[in-house]
Amino acid sequence: MFFKFSENGDPTSFASGSAETLFKYPASEVLTGPSLLKEFNKPLFKSYLSRFDPSNCIITITDPSLEPEAPPSKAEKLVTASTENWDVEPWYRAPYRQAFLSAEAKEKVRHCEERNDELRL
Repeated sequence: MFFKFSENGDPTSFASGSAETLFKYPASEVLTGPSLLKEFNKPLFKSYLSRFDPSNCIITITDPSLEPEAPPSKAEKLVTASTENWDVEPWYRAPYRQAFLSAEAKEKVRHCEERNDELRL
């Protein structure tokens, strides 16, 4: 089986977990089980989405153009990353840096009216 958004895991655990799910759900729902939402609860979703705020999120930007020697990218200009030093991850030796969103960037996110298909939750 192939799942577009599945986590890698132990196949044996997946099989035994799926078998356990058969005790609670019909075979057609064995993969979705308790995760499938059967009713849309608009107030609940609005409440949940209202908690997504740039002041309480960790945002990861992955972009091949974000190189230590490269000039700041469009995304980089919205964070303090252009003034932060690069660190090197100890196991894979990958360059990275941590930064805070600027006040301007937080406002842009809060009042965003366009949809960006490149963004993922």
